[in-house]
Amino acid sequence: MTWAVFTGGAPEPQAQSGLRSAVLPVTLEAARKVTGPAGEKLGYALWHTVVEMGYRCDNMEAYSTTFPALMRDQLKWDLKNNGYTYIVVEEMNQPSGNQTVWRAQKDEATAIGLLMEFPHKNEQNAKGTLTFCEATKLAGPRR
Repeated sequence: MTWAVFTGGAPEPQAQSGLRSAVLPVTLEAARKVTGPAGEKLGYALWHTVVEMGYRCDNMEAYSTTFPALMRDQLKWDLKNNGYTYIVVEEMNQPSGNQTVWRAQKDEATAIGLLMEFPHKNEQNAKGTLTFCEATKLAGPRR
């Protein structure tokens, strides 16, 4: 697995309440949508992971928050309540932060995501990012 490194860079606009995803039936509180160069960096890290798993990534979304545990719990809760199975594919936990590759499955629909949590001893300084996309299984061997 290729693990991402969050480099930040973009100024943090005000978080919005109740951002609704266009890809999955989830609503994220206290999050902001990440676009531009920062969103592209997050998307690139997810794209590599998805390809390594033998999928193609479409309709990608990226979010950031100062409440990473809340974002993770909301994601799991909304997926479960909408009939999706949430599967942890791989986790890497280090003092500097945690990265989780996950897959959500419902019938033929698949989404793959990368959740990165950067805790801080002062909870107000914690940060997290969530990037996910619709995933389509590639035919044949991976390149």
